[in-house]
Amino acid sequence: MELLQLKYFCDAAETQNFSKTAKEFGVPPSNISQCIKRLETELGTKLFGRCSNSIVLNEKGQYFYTEIADALNIIERAKKEIGAEAGRDEIKICIMAARRIVMLAVEQFMKSFPQVSIVISHKYSKNEEYDLVINDDLFEAEGLERKVIISEEIALALQNVHRLNKREHITVDELKTENFISMNSENSLCRVTKKFCDEQGFAPNNVIQIDDPFYMRKCVELGLGVAFVPTLSWKGMFDSSVTLKKIIGFSRNICAYRRNKYVSRVAETFLDVLIDTFEKEQNVK
Repeated sequence: MELLQLKYFCDAAETQNFSKTAKEFGVPPSNISQCIKRLETELGTKLFGRCSNSIVLNEKGQYFYTEIADALNIIERAKKEIGAEAGRDEIKICIMAARRIVMLAVEQFMKSFPQVSIVISHKYSKNEEYDLVINDDLFEAEGLERKVIISEEIALALQNVHRLNKREHITVDELKTENFISMNSENSLCRVTKKFCDEQGFAPNNVIQIDDPFYMRKCVELGLGVAFVPTLSWKGMFDSSVTLKKIIGFSRNICAYRRNKYVSRVAETFLDVLIDTFEKEQNVK
């Protein structure tokens, strides 16, 4: 029984799809299937029920998954504690929302703890063992618990010369003929926007979809369209040609996700700094 074999099993237990697990680990699906079969042979029992192209944990598989998931968390804890004692403190953070504010927290944290290494990514992978994932409250990931850090309004960004700029509040009905600039479908802001618009029975006319927040803002500044944007995370990031107009009832929660079994002491300290940074940013006029 090998560690990688158990990781394959736990991922397959969560996805209930060998092909998805194979894609996550970058191996052929046959590798996952054969690995699980060897594990079942070693244990002397089936772990999954199979029918056509789908798999599902049976009762024994569910018990084994619960125990093995706990064991993998204990192993990860031991690795981190030994690393910390050897002076190799490291935090792995996946930042998928509120990058500006999270990076302010990183800057503040590094001033106090220069010996700590911080590894940052902006795309989530189930294969990575993140200490913290920063995202909105629509993000879903197995084995992670959510802590809401702050709520921020989503506003409409438009040029100062736009016809709606004189309005104090803007309703969704007034936006049906507007051209929108939006982030692509993998982005947190796009997901939150889609949920809100679906609830309002409104489908924005997205003329440009983009994967870079900087160029999304630039498109608005150039007058290529309007955009839904987070007011706190993106505060001060447009030039003087753009105004943010309130959309009643539109907001999102920024959350920190962490493994519910173990979080290192240094990651907990960073989370405290992060929460304090968000609160300070919210109080800045």
